[in-house]
Amino acid sequence: MCIKLLNHSLQDNEYQNVMISGLAIIGIRDDDGWLDAEDYTPKYSAIIKLARLMVVQEGYERRQKAIQRLQERGMPVNDAIEEA
Repeated sequence: MCIKLLNHSLQDNEYQNVMISGLAIIGIRDDDGWLDAEDYTPKYSAIIKLARLMVVQEGYERRQKAIQRLQERGMPVNDAIEEA
């Protein structure tokens, strides 16, 4: 689901994007004002870092599934690893 959220296109209205709306909500202070840039930046940075980690995890899982499929077709483990 997280990868689908990251891949959600903007289309004609950026306000229909869950990620952009979520990032905007994170920028709201308790008194209904906006966070200063120096307060918001670490939160934004953390979200970017987690998104990057999720993309790497997704790639790893896809590769493992590809290796498994090749092995199920009778390919030796080492060959499947090289092929995937």
